[in-house]
Amino acid sequence: MDVWVDFEDIPPASRWAEDLKQAIEGSDAFVFVISPDSVVSPECNAELERAAALNKRIVPLHLREVDPGLLPDPLSTHNWVPQLGLFEEDFARSMDALVTAIETDLDWVGEHTRWGQKAIEWDEHQRDRSFLLSGSELATAEQWLARQSGKHPEPTDLQNAYVLASRQEATRRLRRTRAFVSVALVVAVALSIVALAQRDTAVSNERTAQSRQLAAEAESKLGSDPELSAMLALRALDVRYTTQAEAALRDALPDVQELKTFTVGSPVNSAVFSPDGTKVLTASDDGTARIWQAATGRVLTIVHGPRLTGFRASYSPDGTKFVTNSADGQATIWDAATGRRLLVLHGPDTAVNAVNFSPDGKKIVTADANGTAIVWSATTGRQLSVIRYRAAINDANFSPDATKVVTADADDTAIIWNATTATEIKALEGHTEEVLTAAFSPNGSKIVTASADETAIVWSATTGKELTILEGHKDLVNSAAFSPDGSEVVTAGNDATATVWDASSGEPLAELRGHEAPVVTAAFSPDGHELLTASDDGTAKIWTSAPREQRLLLTGIPHGFASSVAFSPSGEQFVTADARSEAGREYGTATIWDTVGGQRLAVLHGDTGEVTDAVFSPDASRIATAGNDGNAIIWSALTDKALVVLPNPAPVDSVEFNRTGTRVLTASGEDAMIWNAASGQLLQTLSDPAVVRGLGVSDAAFSPDGKEVVTADDDGTAIVWNATSAKPRFVLDGDTATVNHASFSPNGDRIVTSSFDHLAIIWNAATGKRLETLEGNAGPVLDAQFSPDGDKVATADAYGTAIIWSVATASPLTVLQAGVANPLLDGGANPVDSAVFSPNGRELATASIAAGPLPGVAETVSIWSTETSGQITALERIADTRVTRQFTPLEQKVLLAGIGG
Repeated sequence: MDVWVDFEDIPPASRWAEDLKQAIEGSDAFVFVISPDSVVSPECNAELERAAALNKRIVPLHLREVDPGLLPDPLSTHNWVPQLGLFEEDFARSMDALVTAIETDLDWVGEHTRWGQKAIEWDEHQRDRSFLLSGSELATAEQWLARQSGKHPEPTDLQNAYVLASRQEATRRLRRTRAFVSVALVVAVALSIVALAQRDTAVSNERTAQSRQLAAEAESKLGSDPELSAMLALRALDVRYTTQAEAALRDALPDVQELKTFTVGSPVNSAVFSPDGTKVLTASDDGTARIWQAATGRVLTIVHGPRLTGFRASYSPDGTKFVTNSADGQATIWDAATGRRLLVLHGPDTAVNAVNFSPDGKKIVTADANGTAIVWSATTGRQLSVIRYRAAINDANFSPDATKVVTADADDTAIIWNATTATEIKALEGHTEEVLTAAFSPNGSKIVTASADETAIVWSATTGKELTILEGHKDLVNSAAFSPDGSEVVTAGNDATATVWDASSGEPLAELRGHEAPVVTAAFSPDGHELLTASDDGTAKIWTSAPREQRLLLTGIPHGFASSVAFSPSGEQFVTADARSEAGREYGTATIWDTVGGQRLAVLHGDTGEVTDAVFSPDASRIATAGNDGNAIIWSALTDKALVVLPNPAPVDSVEFNRTGTRVLTASGEDAMIWNAASGQLLQTLSDPAVVRGLGVSDAAFSPDGKEVVTADDDGTAIVWNATSAKPRFVLDGDTATVNHASFSPNGDRIVTSSFDHLAIIWNAATGKRLETLEGNAGPVLDAQFSPDGDKVATADAYGTAIIWSVATASPLTVLQAGVANPLLDGGANPVDSAVFSPNGRELATASIAAGPLPGVAETVSIWSTETSGQITALERIADTRVTRQFTPLEQKVLLAGIGG
């Protein structure tokens, strides 16, 4: 035993406190000698506390009697040496007890006893595994065994066997648990995979259902709000791509004509462009007039007038001022830049219904509910003349020269007045209900009125004669205004639509749908390319005045119509086949046009009847025309001179060059004929009585290599012929009515036919097998043409639509309303006779003929962009640029409720 005593083992001059600390840390037992001096010694008590903190075995040695109350806790909780009496009373015995206490590990002895009892119990029960140790108890026993070196008493063999058996059983138990957990984990993973797959399927099905539901909602909104329809279709595509969502977007996009939406929040009673077209002036029921930047929608100026249902504002001609009305007989002139009040016009104490500047800006006219219209000096505010009438005056406007005023009156009339003398010049009578607005045309020759009788009327400003009635709105017409060139009129209706009309014929050209409440006013932009509407739904909107896809519209051939249109090889020009009638004489022409600007470049005269078809030669040096007088003529495209006349036995319905330009193919009567394009010599006649059965050939086309010809026949068939032998190869028999057109695809492997049974059919050109049927045209299909890449087909039908189809899916990609609306026809629009792609496929030309008893209607030829027939990703990008607004909170709430949140 190595004994360390502080007064002996601390070297001289050492740091005794540190030495003492290290001695305590390195000891196995700490003997505290109890005496009156030690129990009160701070140093002794600090050493005792240090030993206790380190869990040292503390042995109290009872040397002297002390007051028990002075003893520190570590001394009072341990047996003393000796247990009775003092150490010195029996020194030898006390020393033996001290040595034994120091050498004996009481904790070890206690654990020895504990594990010995458990091992005996286990052994007495035939070593039953249920008596074995486990968990933390096993770990404690193993730690006890690990400390056995030098300990007494030593562990018994039974204790060793007991702890070892316990460990082996714990290991077996752990292995069994791991095996079970592994199996359970595999099962759980498998079940999770199945559950995840089922969940994914359920989520996928739910998203698909939501997308289809949104697509159906988009289709339902197409007739009333195309922009909302497009928004719903985009949301459907965001949720999940479905063919229904794609179809909904393709249906909506061509009708989205909105360029900008200005949200006022209160019913908007008027909206007009500034004279330079860069700003928009609105006035609303909340008594505010706002000037907006047209491009950005930013509010530049706002003025607060009286709250008034019918609060209106109009610009001065120079755009520096505007004027507003009131309910108390006043009109106020404001500075457009600052919103400062410049002048107040004080009239009779009654509601002012309308207020407008004269074209020269020097005068203002007001109209009120008491039947008074007053002409004012815009500079001084002085009354210049007063028009008094027997009924309320709803509107008043100056003529272009400011010498006359036209009023719209509550007694169903409009009256032209002398602006200086206030005397009546002419009454315009024809409406059956009150007239709401009246305005002169830009040249002053006409007047247009809008009425509660659901019509607008164009009148002669000179004679007062009714020229054209604009019928089509389903509720009262709130306003009507001419385009800057006077050729068109735009009307605003209580049916939430605005309509653009041909001012001469009364034909509706476009209908703008998207407002959610009555459209109060509508007006053209200064350049005539855009329209501005104001509505009770609290918004004003800028629109394109024509469909966005329509890049060019021609109505410039007087007294005639176009039956076909074809591009030049470069696409820079196109040619139309025309029929004309003048002074009772009918004749035909072909007209060459510039594709970009629509200028007429040349007119080819010569046919004595209708020209039914016209095409360029492959090198663009010649043009071939077909006439119903039996002649096909080849012209010089450079000199406008006839080069060759091809006399056919019957009216010629179609004409076409082969790819090299050396041959010309005509369809005439019962035959198709192949001619030498240079000499006019007839080379082949394709006529087989066994096949043709005495019915007419309506169309004929070369294959790309010129070795074959396909003809479209009135008996409902198309025939593929050998162009050299003039023998039929096979018959394409699938239509139930006259086949109007047949042509090869660019690579010659397919043929498309169109017929009166409303179908276009794609065939295998080698076998004659039907490949696809294009179903969806509302009327008889008059034309069908492949795109230059062969991936699309364009059809034209008798009900006024042109459709671009996907050849791969036989589904429509875009629908173009190419025929002028004509309510007298079954389809509601004039037929589209021709639809043909440009050489690069980016444009489509259509020709729509006038039909029905509508006098004065000219042909309509349009050039359309084909961008809305592109891939769905491109279509989504286009839609993102065209949608001008977001879902309203109410729409968003309904939308979320409708698709389950």
